[in-house]
Formats: sequence, C-alpha cells, structure tokens
Amino acid sequence: MRAIQFTCGVALGAVLALVWVAREHEAPPLRRRLADENCVAGAGWTGFKRAERYAALQHVDADNANHKRPGDVYASWRGPANAWVLGTNGTFDGGENALIPEACAELDVAVPGAGHVYRYVAEGGAWAPLSRYESGYTLGPMPEKHRVRARELLATLMSQIDAVRGELAPILAEAAKHTPAAYARTMGDTSRGAVLVMAINWGNFDLLLNFLRSACDRRVDVRNLVVFAGDDRVYGALKDVGVLTFKHEALGEFGEAAARVYGDRTFSTMMWLKMTSAYLVNDLGYDLLFQDADLYWWRDPWAYFAARPDVETFWMDDGARTVRFAPAFPNTGYYAVRATDRTAKFLGEVLMLYEFVLLRSSQQVVVTELLAEHHARYGLTFKQLPWWNFPSGKHFHHNKAFFSTVLDGSYEPYCFHMCWTSGKVDKLKFLKQAKLWLLEPACDLKALADAAPEVRRSCDLHLATCRAHDGMA
Repeated sequence: MRAIQFTCGVALGAVLALVWVAREHEAPPLRRRLADENCVAGAGWTGFKRAERYAALQHVDADNANHKRPGDVYASWRGPANAWVLGTNGTFDGGENALIPEACAELDVAVPGAGHVYRYVAEGGAWAPLSRYESGYTLGPMPEKHRVRARELLATLMSQIDAVRGELAPILAEAAKHTPAAYARTMGDTSRGAVLVMAINWGNFDLLLNFLRSACDRRVDVRNLVVFAGDDRVYGALKDVGVLTFKHEALGEFGEAAARVYGDRTFSTMMWLKMTSAYLVNDLGYDLLFQDADLYWWRDPWAYFAARPDVETFWMDDGARTVRFAPAFPNTGYYAVRATDRTAKFLGEVLMLYEFVLLRSSQQVVVTELLAEHHARYGLTFKQLPWWNFPSGKHFHHNKAFFSTVLDGSYEPYCFHMCWTSGKVDKLKFLKQAKLWLLEPACDLKALADAAPEVRRSCDLHLATCRAHDGMA
C-alpha cells in the first residue's frame, strides 16, 4: 500500500520528539529481525511496534549503518533505547518471527529524543528511502527561468534589506500603537506589537475597500493595518483612503491587473510580495495577521488569538483534503504568526523557496511541507482555525446549510474568506450574491480609477470617517 501518507505516522506518533540517531552495523539489513517483533499486521496503519532503535535503522539504512552508538561517542546523550516502527501491508500473516521484508511494504522509523523520521519502501528486495511527502510537490525538475527569477528577486531584496527595514520600521511602529489591548497582554516579551498585513495591487483595491467597509460597519478597529502596495496607482489610492502603506523598489515590480484565475502568472508573481511582507514584519519583531483582500469581517479576530498565547501560528482551514496540503491544510490567505525565534526561522525558509512557488503555482504547497517539518523538528506550534469560526469559500459552496445561518444573521463567524473561486470575476459575483458586497456601483474599480480621491471620499471610504463614526478616534 504505497498510498500511505507521512501524516498517518504523525497521527500515531505525534507525542514523540524525533531524533538524529547514530547507527552501528551489525548484520545484513535484509535478514535482521527487529527485536523478535514482526511488522504491523493488517491493512493500513492499524498499529505500531516498538523495536531497538539501532536495529530499526540498520535494517533499512545499510549505507549509513556503521556509526558507533551514541554512548561511545557522545557521553552526554540521553534518550530511550527504542524506536517506534510503523509499517503497512495489505495482507500479512507471517507470525511473530517473520522477517521485515516479508512483513511490510513500507516502514516509518521514528526514534524519540531529538531528531528525525525515516521512511522506506520495499523495492526489489531492498529498502529504498522514500520522501515523507507523498506528493513530492516541492521536487523538480526545476525550470532554469524559475531559479533565475527567484535568485534575482532575493538578491535585490537582500542587497537593500537595511534600507527596506529602515523605511518600514516607523510604519509598523505607528500601526502597532493600535494593537488590541486583550491581545497585547498575550504577546511575548520581545514582540513589538501586532499588525494586520495585506499585500495587493490595483486590481484588488475594490476588494480591500469592501473589507474595510465590513470592519467599519461592524465597529472593528483596523488601524493596525499595513498594506504592502504592488504598484504606484494602488499606493496612491491607499494613501487617499488613510491606510498605512509601504512600497519599495527592492520588493520587486508588480502589474496592476488582478489575477484572472488561480495559479496564473499574476497570481504567482504576487505571491512574492505576500511572502516578503510577512517575512519583513516578523523580522522586525511584530506579531502579524496576514490576509488576502477578499475577506469580510464580523468580529475582531485578535480576541480569538489572544485566548491561545501558547500557539505560535494560526491557519485558516483551506478546506482541501488532498495529499499536497496535508497534514495541516493551511490556507495562506489568512494566517496569524507570533514573533518568536521559531517563526523567524520558518518564515525565513519560506522566503528562500520562491522558485518552488513558481514551479507549483502555489505558496500553500511550500508552506504546508515546511510547517510540518518545523513542527516536527523545532516544535513550532500551529493551530488549524475552526472552520465554523473562520469559514472559507469551501463552506460557501459546499455547506449551504451552515452558510445560510451566516447569511440570515443567526450566526456570526469572525470572518469569511472568498477563496475557492477561479478568479476576481467570480469573487465579486459570489460576494454580491451573498450580500457581502458593501460598495455602491459608483464605487466600483473603474469609477475609483477615473475619479481619484473625491470619489473615494464620497463613497465614505476614508478611515478617518469610519473612526469618527465608530467612536474610535
């Protein structure tokens, strides 16, 4: 049964910390019994067995089996003597002394203490190493144009990183003055505040304005919002509306048009701005909530995050249950990150993998694999946000009974994300159908483009007006 995911091993062994293990060669790997214990019997991951840890690893990793035991090399090493061996085979009835090649089609060896999980599959009478990620979505072949583009963007950013940080720092400090008080009490000692982060180009300006209107109508203070602008037109428009805005040439050049469909060139290009914005805010020491423009708010989400100060990252449930998004199924259009050493390393590594975002036309694939890896290796904590509190387009389309309670006002989630759509046209159509589109026809994107600040102010979209209306000034 090759179609077994690493996530199954996580489900069975989540309580285990994983370790780097030294191995000692003792016997030919294909003939070694694991402490007289057979592999797991039955179809699927129905259980697991304990085995002496070196025997387990020597059995499947002959090329690296001639290291000394840790006690002979590192006198200070401590830890359990056993590994957990997870195995699968559809039809096994070999008895307790069966050899592992006859007992299992696949093995996961997890050694508690401080290290790693090893995954192997039986092929041609030997154990072949297997990726922990069944999809292999962050593997090549990698087109050279993606490598070049990613290197160029990263080199441009890092060559001016001090200037970027210097210009961004006062903007974040101004936004952080409006960190919600309840959330501020849960921040770490080194956090400088909490910032709502968005990254858009002109093509999604109307979606952002609709979000602002929803927050204003619900009296949710969003003065801690900082928007990273992808082009000069949206930068000027955001300034007119009174939003704290940042733009710098080192972040790259982005077109004005909205993505036509999920995963197209514009979509993938804007992923760089979204990745760099989160990285920079975290790098400067701020907690952040990143969100796409197609959000509608009912309640202040910071209150939810404040209730779980032990969680470093929160992720909207994407709704997909495909292998490539397992095990956390994170939606990268809505997530919160506290400023910690672990999240700094995590977001830094995400930034380094933009070429794979281009390859797969998806930031979520990269984030999914790194999130699982950092959780296992470094203890990075994450929480999948309850879908009923933070619903997405998946639930709009596939859970009509639930969403009817949202639309008739009998239930109010924290927010709604109009994802699971093919592009901007569908987002507008569905938001209007759901009566979650609050902008007047005179305030559509074309009118806003034609008439500049006067139209934006006449549409009651200036944040100063919103604050005065809500008593937040």
